[in-house]
Amino acid sequence: MRWLLLVLLASAPACSGGEGETTSVRAANGIRTTRTPELAERMKAGPVRVLDVRTPKEFASGHIAGAENVPLDQLKARLDGLGLSADQEVYVVCESGARSRAASQTLAGRGLLPVDVEDGMAGWRWKGFPVE
Repeated sequence: MRWLLLVLLASAPACSGGEGETTSVRAANGIRTTRTPELAERMKAGPVRVLDVRTPKEFASGHIAGAENVPLDQLKARLDGLGLSADQEVYVVCESGARSRAASQTLAGRGLLPVDVEDGMAGWRWKGFPVE
C-alpha cells in the first residue's frame, strides 16, 4: 500500500501541468487564476474580456489592448452595466494582483466567471507584452 502511495505522489507533478501549460488553475478560494503569459496566449486564440480594476490614472499610463477600465472602488456600482454573463470568462487585472483578487471575489459572488491575473500589469510589462 505504501508503495502505491509513493508511486501516485511521484507521478503527481506530471499530472498537474507544467510551466508551459496555458490553462488556468483553480485557486484554493474557488477563483480561477492565471498569469500574464497564459493570458497573452489566450488572447492570440481569440477575443477575451479583460477588466482592468486600476485607477483611471494608472490605466491611462498603459493597459492591455481592449481592456475595460472599471476601478475596484466603482466595480459594485457599475457591475450591472457591464453586460457580463455567467457563462463568459472575464480576466481581471490590476497592477500586482491584490485588487484583481478582490474584484474576482466580487464577480464570483455574483455568479460570474472571473479569472484573476495574478501577476497583473507589472508582470505584463516585465514580460515585454505590449501596452496601449
